[in-house]
Amino acid sequence: MNGLPRICVSKGVQPGPLELQGSQARHLAGARRLRDGDAFLVFAGDGLEYPARVENVSHDRVIATVYDSVRQEPPPTPEVEVWCANVRVKRMEWAIEKCVEAGGNVFRPINTENSA
Repeated sequence: MNGLPRICVSKGVQPGPLELQGSQARHLAGARRLRDGDAFLVFAGDGLEYPARVENVSHDRVIATVYDSVRQEPPPTPEVEVWCANVRVKRMEWAIEKCVEAGGNVFRPINTENSA
């Protein structure tokens, strides 16, 4: 079910009818352009996703049918490897810091023609 729009609801989700109003409905109807019969996913932060199908859509209200829950799998962590030309110590510390902040797993300093 990858690629389906996802919507977070504050209350618990149960299989059966679901009515969304306000900003959530406007997002699905306007930004995501869902129409009758389109599928989307509902979650409430409990580790479960619920497939749902739009039954009726208007500008500020979406009525959908929610089906049985599916365990939500965390996305795989990508392997990020950064190669950086050797630079002055302060700049290298900065480069390593930014690599870690961006989620880099491996940092490889390399010698290049213009390395410091």
